[in-house]
This record gives sequence, C-alpha cells and structure tokens, in this order.
Amino acid sequence: MTKQTLSLFILLSSTACIQNTYEYPDCDTQTTDDITDSSDIPTPSQDLEDDTESSGSNTDTSTETESTEEFAKAVQYFFDDAESLLYVQVYKDPNALGSGLAHNHVMRATNWTGDVTYNRDYIEDCEMNFALPVYDLAVDEDAMRDLVGYGDTINSGDRATIREHMLDSNQLNATQYESIWFESVSCQEQNGSLVVTGDMFIAGTTREMDITINFSANEDTFYMSGVIDFTHADFNITPYEAFWGAVRNSEPLKISFDMVGFAG
Repeated sequence: MTKQTLSLFILLSSTACIQNTYEYPDCDTQTTDDITDSSDIPTPSQDLEDDTESSGSNTDTSTETESTEEFAKAVQYFFDDAESLLYVQVYKDPNALGSGLAHNHVMRATNWTGDVTYNRDYIEDCEMNFALPVYDLAVDEDAMRDLVGYGDTINSGDRATIREHMLDSNQLNATQYESIWFESVSCQEQNGSLVVTGDMFIAGTTREMDITINFSANEDTFYMSGVIDFTHADFNITPYEAFWGAVRNSEPLKISFDMVGFAG
C-alpha cells in the first residue's frame, strides 16, 4: 500500500470510567508523572521518516502485507500513551483586555487507550475507537510547552489552578463525565486518505464528526498523525473567562496526534 495523507480528529475516554459501548481494559486513573524533557515525548511519525531514510528509500513504508490469499485479512492495532502522543491546545483571546497576563495552554492525554482495525482490501472492516479519562490530562508540562513552541513555562501553583478550571462543571465537568471517547461508525477512502465518521463524546454531548487521517500501515504497525480544529460550541461548552472577560479563551481549539499502534 502506498503512503496516504490525512488529517485526524480524536479525543478522550476511558473504560472503567465511561458510558460508551466499547469495552477497553481497565484504566488507571492516577495522573502520569510529567514528561521532563521534550526529547522524551513520543514522535512516531519522525521515527517512521527516520526508518525510511535509513533504508535508502524515498517511498512510504506502507507496504502491502504479503499473502498467498486473494484478499488481505483485517488487522487490529492497539495504541497507548507509551508510544504515541495525543494533546489538546487551548488559546487565549488576544483581543481580551488582560490577554498579556494570560497564557495559551496545552494538555497531554495520558493513560488513554485505543485501537484501529484496518483491511486494505475491504474498507468495511475498518473501525476506530479511542478513550481517555479527563482527570489524567497533564496540564502545561514544561516539555509540552517547549514542543508546541510557546517559549515559556507555568509554575506548579498556576498549573494546578488551570487544571481545576479545566475540570470544573462549566468546562469538562469531570465530576459528572469522567471520560471522553470516540467510536467510529463507518470508514471510507477518499483521494488516498482514510476518512472515519464516528461519535465523539465530551462533557455530556455526543457529536458526529468526520476524521481524515494521514496513515501508513503494514502487518505489524499502523502509523497515523494529524490535526483538527473544533470549537467549544461543538460540545455546548462556554469558553473559560475570568475578571469579567478581561481574560478569556478563544476559538478554535486544536487536537493534535502522532500515533503508532501495534498488531495484537
């Protein structure tokens, strides 16, 4: 299979703690320790590029599975945060009166799980499911702020306050909705991309979304990466504000992912 291009969307949920229909292994709701250096952050797409360059090939590593059968079989690939990266960026409103005192934010998803089923010969076999506990979002780690190019850091006390606001009832409402999840409904291939239609659940609202994905697949691994913009309004959330609107968040938000899954 030749290399394909895409741009994806996914968000968050966990199994032991969620109200979706897909069953995942039990999740650990303890927050993962901070990543202390940006070089420790998983970058599967860069690994894929490095492997391609070291092989002396300019072609994609997405190769067809060799088989004596006429048609390939569906392969299920499993993902987690040990090898992959999923994060959300929230931006301050630059037009707010107190914007100079505010920050852009980045939240890295931890303790999440997901899986993709893909068959290069039979797209109807395609499925995609991801889940993560909102309490395990790591807020404004120094390494992540460095990775996304913010150029500053936030002290631990302010990070704790930001996390508290993020989980509050008027934002993610974590007390009532402990998870965010995505479950596919259908897949199709369009112009060399994989387009996944599915349901995303955030803060009590389920919304159907189309996800276009850059991917590279073989019998052992499935690489995918992309970025998607969405708004607070998509999930009936009001952007956070303080000091009577002098500090407030803006639209849109951005979800980025760089993932590699392994055949199970």
